[in-house]
This record gives sequence, C-alpha cells and structure tokens, in this order.
Amino acid sequence: MINRSFSYSENKVLVKRKVIAEYFQYGRRFYTIIDPANPKREIPALADEIDKRFKTVPGKIKPRHAKR
Repeated sequence: MINRSFSYSENKVLVKRKVIAEYFQYGRRFYTIIDPANPKREIPALADEIDKRFKTVPGKIKPRHAKR
C-alpha cells in the first residue's frame, strides 16, 4: 500500500493521507503516513488497522502478530 492515498471523514471534514513507508517494530507492521497539505509531519500508524479500513484488494486481510 506504499504510495497509495486514502481519505476519510473526521468531524465532517475530509482528511487525506498518503502512505510513504512501511517498517517493522516489536514484531508488528507499521506505516509512515503523511498529510499531503503538510508533508513534513510524519504519522506512524498500525498497518493492519489501515489495511482493514482501506483495503484495496479483494479477500480477507490476515493480521500479522508477533511470534512468541
């Protein structure tokens, strides 16, 4: 989902975000997201939650959990 943009409504305001990178930390997958209006501010987000909410491919998203 890198270089994909998505938008959602938050308090009746349309919010646009763009995924610029993906990384792993503590056994979980994260995305680095920016606001196109303010590209200097990077926001980390849990990738599985973003995929569930804005998935672009058919099928079921399987969560990736850390192996213990």
